[in-house]
Amino acid sequence: MSGSNYLFITKPTTWERLVKDPNKFWPVNARNSRTLSGLEKGNEIIIYLTQKSVIAGIAEVTEELKGTNKPFIIAGDIYEYYLTMNYKFILDKNHLIPMKSVLNELDITKGLKNWGAGFQRSNRRLSDSDFRLLKEKIINNFEKQSTEGTTD
Repeated sequence: MSGSNYLFITKPTTWERLVKDPNKFWPVNARNSRTLSGLEKGNEIIIYLTQKSVIAGIAEVTEELKGTNKPFIIAGDIYEYYLTMNYKFILDKNHLIPMKSVLNELDITKGLKNWGAGFQRSNRRLSDSDFRLLKEKIINNFEKQSTEGTTD
């Protein structure tokens, strides 16, 4: 398993705010700062949306993890760190990838009845094969989205 293959987990409303933010910050709390401090410029991240249980896109780290002088609050959660991201592939609502469609193909969910329990945190490491599979599906859906036109 590669140390830089991650799935970031967020709520749909937070995702909508993040992709519209001109600063392209991804908030990181102190608890996750040590885990994510190894991310480097150019690392790609798969995005998973809770509540909808879908894969929503790929972000690329453009600046490594940084601390803030003053913690900030989003939806009641306190964050002391952030990553700067480029949102490379953002799937619209008609092209999101339902997690149920890939459960039996992914190492992290294969054969698990309660697979959703592993998605209750803010990030998850992925094996190289899981990362490649999800990235390929995202790019395929993004290409379909581009030819069909986007809808929000």
